[in-house]
Formats: sequence, structure tokens, C-alpha cells
Amino acid sequence: MKTLKNAVTSLKKNDTEFVRYSDLVAAVANFMPPQSGLVSSEISKRLRLLDVADKGGEELSFEDSDAENLKELTAKMTWAVISRDIVDFSDAVAAM
Repeated sequence: MKTLKNAVTSLKKNDTEFVRYSDLVAAVANFMPPQSGLVSSEISKRLRLLDVADKGGEELSFEDSDAENLKELTAKMTWAVISRDIVDFSDAVAAM
């Protein structure tokens, strides 16, 4: 079991809420490079990440295989914003 603190970032989700690491996990799980799709086994793996993100809480707990999947997906993720929070999130995931 691997854990990740569900930190609050300085990125705004809306006028009153800030993005948390659980939101970034969901973004990573939902990301697909252009012109591609997913086989059902990959969808299942990503759904497990979304289940953890949806639970929220102060800490996000991942099975070891799901943590490895999150690490791989995060390393491949492309972001549409430049933010220290993204780098911090990526570093925290890599350190799990």
C-alpha cells in the first residue's frame, strides 16, 4: 500500500475551491494522448485510480500496482498550465 498526501494546491478549481492532489490524480487517469484510445484492461486500471481520487480524504491510499500505474501515467502526462504545484505533485507521485 502506498499513500499520497491529498494536498491543496494554489490552482483554482472554481471561485471558491482549490485543486487538490485527488483532482490531479483524476486528471492523470482521464488523460489520453490525441489520436488514441484505451483497451478495457487499461480502463480498469484507470478506474481504480479514479476510485481512490473520488474517496478523497487527507491521504490517498493506492495498492502497489495502482501506485506504479499512477507513476507511469504521471510521467507521461502533458499539462496545459505551468505551475510549481504540478511539479510538486509529480515529484510526490514519483516518490511514492
